[in-house]
Formats: sequence, C-alpha cells, structure tokens
Amino acid sequence: MTQLGIPLSVASGFGQLEVVRLLLENGADVNIVCGKYGSALATASYRGAAKIVHFLLENGADINLTGGEYGSPLAAAAYMGNAEIGLLLLENGADVNLVCGKYGSALATASYRGATKIVCLLLENGADINLVGGEYGSPLAAASYTGKAEILLLLKNGADASVAAFWFEP
Repeated sequence: MTQLGIPLSVASGFGQLEVVRLLLENGADVNIVCGKYGSALATASYRGAAKIVHFLLENGADINLTGGEYGSPLAAAAYMGNAEIGLLLLENGADVNLVCGKYGSALATASYRGATKIVCLLLENGADINLVGGEYGSPLAAASYTGKAEILLLLKNGADASVAAFWFEP
C-alpha cells in the first residue's frame, strides 16, 4: 500500500478521471479509508482535483467519511487553503464542525496553515470558532501556535481567548 492508499485514491490524487471511472466500474469501494489522506475523496480534495471530487460525490463518496491525517475531505482542502474545493464540499453537505484528524476541525486546520480565504468561507458557513479538538485544541490556539495573522480574524469573529489550548510534546 502506498502513502496514498488504494489505487482509487492514487488515481483520485493525480486527477486521473478515466482511471477513477474504470476502477469504480470494476468494483472499487469509493468509501475505503486508508493511506495518508484517508479516502479517495479526501485525497482529491487535498490535491485540488475538482473534477474528481465531483465525480466521486456523484458515485456515492461519503462527504463526511473520517480518516487519515487531516480527518475529512473538508479539512484536507482547508489544509491546502483550497476555498474552491471547500465551497464545493460545503455545498454538497460537508459538516463544517466535524471534529477529527490531526488538527481537529477544518477551521483549526485552515487557521494553523494561515489560509485566510478558507477561514472566512468556513466562518461564513457556520464553523464553530471555539470548537475544541485536535493537536492544538482550538482554531485560535492553532493560529497562535504558528503565529498566523488569522489570530486577529478569529478574535474579531468572537474566538474565546480563554479556551484551553493543548498540544503534544515531541
């Protein structure tokens, strides 16, 4: 098994629509969780492969399937700062407050990375600014840990500066 997981995830990550189609036509399970990104949908979301994301959703991919380093397809898109994929996932029912993966939530992931555009998108779509989970605790703690300017944006949007933060010691 590769870091990307099964062949469906590999093809999804590299934008190989015809290979994805062929694999699904021949029985590949669109919702297997394995590899660094978790699922084929999360891999395509991480890689910014919009056509693949659309196709996988049309073929039964679970938009809120958890697994992998980022936890969900929305968090994988947030890690890469890809607001286009983030919006596509939100429009198709992604749970903006799903807690899973290394960073906890898509908002914490985007805050950690300093991805202002997707931070704003997630907030506009109901992300809980004080949701706790993941390695750093809250979105504000994640942004604080990396010194990102999103700290000010989060505070202006009501982040509680007293929410406990935590991270793991190496």
